[in-house]
Amino acid sequence: MAKVLYVETNFVIGIAKGQDPEADALLASEPLPVRLVVPSLCFIESYSAWNQEQKQRRKFIDDHLAYQTREVKRDQISLRAKSLLAHLEQAQIEGDALINDIKLRLRNTLDLLSIKAEMIALEREIVRDSLAEALIGDSTDNLILWSILRHARESPGRVKAFLSNNHLDFGLPQVRLALDRVGVRYFRRTEAALGWLRSIEDLG
Repeated sequence: MAKVLYVETNFVIGIAKGQDPEADALLASEPLPVRLVVPSLCFIESYSAWNQEQKQRRKFIDDHLAYQTREVKRDQISLRAKSLLAHLEQAQIEGDALINDIKLRLRNTLDLLSIKAEMIALEREIVRDSLAEALIGDSTDNLILWSILRHARESPGRVKAFLSNNHLDFGLPQVRLALDRVGVRYFRRTEAALGWLRSIEDLG
């Protein structure tokens, strides 16, 4: 029986930031144990989300760490000031390196996803569905949801699950009901989603 796992932006960001080792292992596996499906909109949103976070991280390094470094440098006597200065300077170096690491992992994750996953194109009908019924207050997430709902309706005969740790939006009762109606089971954790899909295979 064909198995589908829908993923969205948080799947990408979770891997890029090292927050979801199970998702990382899933995407790296050969062959994939399930068919990954992702709305094409999530590629754009992933870049947008990371750009926003990168600005915040950059601001913290440039404004806070750099400011504290300048202040500590003014103390010409304290040995603790010299020690703290070394730590602050190292923190700036490590902060810059971490930003670059995440940026590289993001690019690699999107590259792998573009090769291994089926992409749901943003079509006119999906846009109109999302405008007609806002199941989620956030417009972008609502558009992602309707992309998945339409694809799921057009994919009968498959076991379907949706993975997103954004439970504040995708875990809403009306959203879960809409997913249930098209045969999609919602999960917040990669391990739980894969476990459920494997149990269906075992039952088959």
